Amino acid sequence: MARVLVVDDDDAQRFLIDVILQRAGHACVSAGSATEALKILMRDNAFDVIMTDVRMPEMDGVRFVKELNQHHPSIPVIMMSVHGSTDWISQAKEHGAVSFLAKPFIAPQVVAIVRAATTNPTRHWAN
Repeated sequence: MARVLVVDDDDAQRFLIDVILQRAGHACVSAGSATEALKILMRDNAFDVIMTDVRMPEMDGVRFVKELNQHHPSIPVIMMSVHGSTDWISQAKEHGAVSFLAKPFIAPQVVAIVRAATTNPTRHWAN
C-alpha cells in the first residue's frame, strides 16, 4: 500500500486521517506544519503521496506545494481544507497539487483520493 505524509496543524484531523489510512493498509507519517514536513522530507523522501491542509501557520499549503514542486516534483500532493474557495483551489492546481479534498470528509473519500493519487498521479480534480 501507499506511504503517506499527512500535514495538518489540527491534531485531531491529522489523527483521524492517519487512522483512516492505516485501517486501509497505508503507512502514515504526520507533521503538524509545512516546516516540519519539509524537515521530514530532507531525511526521508520515500513517500507515495502527501496530503496537506491549505491554511496553516508559518507556511500555508499553497506555498508548501510550491516548495514540494521544486524539490519533490514526483510526489503527488493532495490539498485539504474546510475553506474550499476557488482561489485556493486554483492556486493549488497551478503549483502542482493533483487533487483537493474538502473537509469535512468521510473515510471512503480519503481512501479513494489516496488510491487515485497513487495509481494515477496526474491531476484529477473530481471530488
